[in-house]
Amino acid sequence: MQAGLIDVDPLISAQMPLAEFQQAFEAANDKSRAIKVQINFE
Repeated sequence: MQAGLIDVDPLISAQMPLAEFQQAFEAANDKSRAIKVQINFE
């Protein structure tokens, strides 16, 4: 992944800031809404 050989963008359903971590975990737990949820620490 680091080398960019695999495009993971289609696998990420949502990106959320750290301040919204609770909503991110709720979304990730609901498999009808999300495959993977990314939490951004910036």
